Amino acid sequence: MSAAFLLAALCAVCGCARYAPEPAPVPVRTIMEITLVTQEPVSRDFQYYIAMNITGSTTETGPTEQLSGADRAKNWTYYIVYDGHDMRFKENFINAPADIDAIPTFFDESSPRFYSATVSGNRIHLVVYLDALASTAKPRVWMNFVTSRYAIHDPEQDQIQAVDYLYPPYFYFQYGIAPQLISDANYAQISSYTPAEQGAAPANIVDWSISIYSR
Repeated sequence: MSAAFLLAALCAVCGCARYAPEPAPVPVRTIMEITLVTQEPVSRDFQYYIAMNITGSTTETGPTEQLSGADRAKNWTYYIVYDGHDMRFKENFINAPADIDAIPTFFDESSPRFYSATVSGNRIHLVVYLDALASTAKPRVWMNFVTSRYAIHDPEQDQIQAVDYLYPPYFYFQYGIAPQLISDANYAQISSYTPAEQGAAPANIVDWSISIYSR
């Protein structure tokens, strides 16, 4: 029996390598990197909120800085907070009024939106799977950065004042179009409130940037 015949028979039984199925392509993900820089090192005395309003609408407005009273978390649909009190990142979706006061869950490997989250000195750095945040293909994302000594709180009589935040109109971007770099340098019309409160330097955001890209 010839070697050629044996090779043909082997290919028929086992299948030749050149006909092996192609490996499945790696899914392309949309990534958002957020960096906040504070005047002094991030402190256990403060809460650091990255508040978002994720929508396909062009008529929405950005998340406000209110953390207590009837308008607390107004226009927030999702947030990530670095809780300085217990030094953990947490997240919460706000789909109904009752969600505002819900205890946020840990933002870590258990979250489908988590890639990484770190604090080092005066820098907070988050990497988020942005495509896991919205159901529409190209949503608009309104954002605000809000710092406070206390977490979002329910009673109206217990007014919590934000230490630092972005002035209206906040800012928004639309992802799914092209890689973007958004920062306080190219959004000069957006101002950060400068806290006069003594001891608030760790909550004073002096620089920030957001990078959106596919990986």
